[in-house]
Amino acid sequence: MQINLRKASALQSDIQSIARSIRIDTRASFEERETVADDVTEAISEWRTNLERKTNLINVLYGIREKVGAANAECGLNTKLTEHRRVSEQRDLLDEIIDSVKGRMLTIEQIDEKMRKIEERNENLKDSLYSRNRDVEVFTDLMDKDDLNEYRAQIRSLKKLQRSINEEVLELNIRTHIVLSEAEVQVLRNEDLI
Repeated sequence: MQINLRKASALQSDIQSIARSIRIDTRASFEERETVADDVTEAISEWRTNLERKTNLINVLYGIREKVGAANAECGLNTKLTEHRRVSEQRDLLDEIIDSVKGRMLTIEQIDEKMRKIEERNENLKDSLYSRNRDVEVFTDLMDKDDLNEYRAQIRSLKKLQRSINEEVLELNIRTHIVLSEAEVQVLRNEDLI
């Protein structure tokens, strides 16, 4: 049976969900002496059946993952996903830089003037009750409006590239198929997954 990578991804999630829900209880308590022999036999059968089910699901899950990994490499999907991550990191970096801008970039003259005023204020307060030795410190952004506009344009370009990559990834996920073995298909049918 052939399935596309998109279906394989959904199947993997479903398999994991079912496998997590299967309980394997290797201990039990019994209260009825008359039925204890049947109850023990039933409890042993139940945990062994659940162990077999869970083992089969895990084997199918990792069989599918192995086939998906090989198909991803063969069709170029790994490369696309890596490219998408790189673009995302670049976008995050530029977003972080833009978000760090708080006001405006001061000129050297403006910085010098602010420093002079702070020094004067510190000198005037020198003899007052509220005086303390204050450092002269002036903050300024290091990017001007042109820089910001350039980075915003780069972010728009990166978003467009991400959309394009997403479309290619979707196409590859739909177009690329893996083949499930008869045993895998049977396990999936037994669990009502196909």
